[in-house]
Amino acid sequence: FGEATYDITDALSLTAGLRYSHEKKTIKDGAFGLVGFGIQNFPEDSESWSDLGYRVVLQYDTDDAMYYAKHETGFKSGTFNTANPASPGPVNPEEIKAFEVGMKRDLLDGRVTLNTSVFYNDYNNLQIQVINASGASTFDQAEGAETYGLDLEVNALVTENLRVFGGLNYLETEYVQYISSGALLPN
Repeated sequence: FGEATYDITDALSLTAGLRYSHEKKTIKDGAFGLVGFGIQNFPEDSESWSDLGYRVVLQYDTDDAMYYAKHETGFKSGTFNTANPASPGPVNPEEIKAFEVGMKRDLLDGRVTLNTSVFYNDYNNLQIQVINASGASTFDQAEGAETYGLDLEVNALVTENLRVFGGLNYLETEYVQYISSGALLPN
C-alpha cells in the first residue's frame, strides 16, 4: 500500500492512495461433526482472491475548520463455509465503495469542537453470518447492500475543569438484492 498528498494551494490538498491485496486459502484434511449425522469430510479446495483498492481525499483547511470529501474502496477476503459440509465451497470476497463528506470545526476560540459528516456505502457480495438448519454458524451472501447516514459530535469546554461530549448518529441500511440460500432457520 502507499499514499501521497499533494498541496494544490496552501489550504487545499489532494491525497491519493492504492492498496493491493492477494490472499490464498486452502481447505483440506478437515472434518465436520453434526449430532445425529456423524463425521463428514471436507473435499480439498483452494481459492485465491486479489483486489486493488484506492482512496482519494480532497481537503480544505482554514484557520478554524477542515472540510473534506473522500471516496475509497475496500475488500474483505473470501473464505470457506466450513459449517456447511454439503457445500463448503468458497464464499466470495466482500467489496465496498465508500463516500463521505464532512467538516471538523473549532468554535468560540477553540472551546467548542464540532465534527459532522454524511456518508454512503455501497456493498457487493456482503458476507452475512447466519445460523443454518443444523444450528451451526455459516455464511450467506447478499449480492448488494447500502448504508447511509450522518454523524455529529460536539465537544465543549464549559469551564476549565468541565468538558461535555455529545454525539448523534443516524444510519439507514438496506439490502439491494438478497436471495437467501435457504439454509436459514425460520423466525
